[in-house]
Amino acid sequence: MLLHIKKTRDKTYLIDGNPYFISGLGCFIVTFLLGLIVRKGLDKAFLNATGLTILVTLIIYVFDQAGKKKHRKILSSKLFQYLLAAGFEVEEQSKYMGLIGEINQTTFRVYYDWNKLSKGFFSFGDVVIISYFEPLISNFDTRTVDEEHLEDLNRKYKETFWTSKRIFARFAPTFFIRHLNYYPFMKTETVLSELDKISNLIKESGLTPLSKKMLEERQKEFGYNYAPPIETFELEQVE
Repeated sequence: MLLHIKKTRDKTYLIDGNPYFISGLGCFIVTFLLGLIVRKGLDKAFLNATGLTILVTLIIYVFDQAGKKKHRKILSSKLFQYLLAAGFEVEEQSKYMGLIGEINQTTFRVYYDWNKLSKGFFSFGDVVIISYFEPLISNFDTRTVDEEHLEDLNRKYKETFWTSKRIFARFAPTFFIRHLNYYPFMKTETVLSELDKISNLIKESGLTPLSKKMLEERQKEFGYNYAPPIETFELEQVE
């Protein structure tokens, strides 16, 4: 499906579909409107918008394919091989490949994402760390998210993980996610230190971490709520 707008459980709307179509459509609309604003005429604005859209879509496609290839090949890097030696296991689901394991009774997923959220010089991807816990729910019958508690946690630990606007980290209703700038010379100790830090954070927050077995059961029952937020992880949504 090229474009699909769906309503989520929290009554917000999510635009989903082919990423190349969505980015191309956005580029065409903006470029076309700019062409009209500067009075290039309808025909000229259309041709310019079409040409630029094709070029931009092609560039996005090339970088996207290269990123997906890196996502899988990075497991053979020293960093991820050291994590395997530390007790992690390879997790493969459709085109997704990452690591999963437990440290200090806390389950973690670690993987490479070429769609960066943390900003760093000469870093073209992120190492993503996710830890899972019992959901922040205020009403289990309606599965209502405890938004107040969620906001309090993100506000409380802002100075711990958000010391710079260049860094991305946050609490979600079922997990904590941290993006680290990836570099080829990245040390394993850097990742292991973050794992310990996040594990302590979960316990200090009074949250109950999930075991690997429990995470797998929750994922089967609740689908993407317990899956890594990356497009290569394809899992049928459980309604």
